[in-house]
Parts: sequence; C-alpha cells; structure tokens
Amino acid sequence: MRLTITNAKTGGDLLLFKEELEFDRFYCSRDHDNRYFTIAWNRGEKQTITIDGKDHDFMPDTILPLMFNQTFFFENAADIVAWQFNREFYCIIDHDAEVSCVGFLFAISPVHPV
Repeated sequence: MRLTITNAKTGGDLLLFKEELEFDRFYCSRDHDNRYFTIAWNRGEKQTITIDGKDHDFMPDTILPLMFNQTFFFENAADIVAWQFNREFYCIIDHDAEVSCVGFLFAISPVHPV
C-alpha cells in the first residue's frame, strides 16, 4: 500500500508505505530529484538494510531515520512501514524549536538505530 498526500499550495509531500514488496531509494540515479526524508519502521524479524552500499542489521520493532541523500534498500521490504516527506511538507530547519535539530533525528549512525 502506498498513500500520498500533496499540498498543491506548498508542494509538500507526505508518503506512507506499508507491505510494499519493493521499497528502496537510489539517490544518485532514479531518485535524485525527489528529496524525501525517510522514517522506516521494521515490523518484522531482524533483516539487513543496505545504506550507501554498506550492510547493517535492522532489528525488529526498530525505527531508523534516513536522509534524503542516502541510497538504501531492505532485505524484506514488505515488513517495513515507512513515512517519507520533503522540505516543503515539514522543514526541520524552519521548525527547529519543535524538533531540536536535524542531527538528532536524522544524522545518527545507521549502525545504531533508535
């Protein structure tokens, strides 16, 4: 299932992915112009996520924030629930008082998901 909400006035996009057999992002090619931040939730068993060519364990019931300029794919994408949004939907810089800073939410080490 893929749901998309777009604000025509601002160009803001919010996307939801659930039980998709193929969910990935290839920043340097196909997805370069779509600058979506991603929050991925592994609702299944332990699996491998490949981020920028490096494999990492993605533990069950774990949430992982991913930056818009990262390439990633999942061993079992159907177990992932993911939300994606662009700057026009919710700019972290413009809402700094609400979310602290981009470094806390998105720039943490992918080896140690929250």
